[in-house]
Amino acid sequence: MKSMINRSFTLVDTVLTFLAGRTLAFLETSAPLCSSKKDPALNKSEFEAALREALKFLDRPEALLNNPLLHSRVVEESTRGVAATAKARALVLLSLIRETASGMQSHPKRARGYRALLHTYLSPIGTQEKAAELLDLPFSTYRRHLAEGIALLTETLWLQESGEMLK
Repeated sequence: MKSMINRSFTLVDTVLTFLAGRTLAFLETSAPLCSSKKDPALNKSEFEAALREALKFLDRPEALLNNPLLHSRVVEESTRGVAATAKARALVLLSLIRETASGMQSHPKRARGYRALLHTYLSPIGTQEKAAELLDLPFSTYRRHLAEGIALLTETLWLQESGEMLK
């Protein structure tokens, strides 16, 4: 009986050693679950294009499910440690855009870009003509302010994405 138990333990020990070896070999050859790479997933022009696309759908998160920004570094860091679905990532992306844009309000020169973004994308009132009218701006001035707002929003998020700016 004692020898049978010893053989069983030896067999179990052999199987466990074999499985442990296979597990270690698998872990050594598989890709890491969480990338620690510092380089952004998108280059700056791709990032800007994806952000412009995302701005169009701030009121419809489901339209963002295929946006490349869902795999950006800033979204990845915000969802770290959570099994984030594409929908959850889309909501994080929307939150990042809104928070970053709202930070523009505090500076007078940035506030005009924020107001144009607010009435065009963040809380749209309809057409760009209506937004210009609401802001009491000539249409060309409104468009300049909107371009400034988009550029500042893009630059701020890009600095976070590329790791050049602390959050």
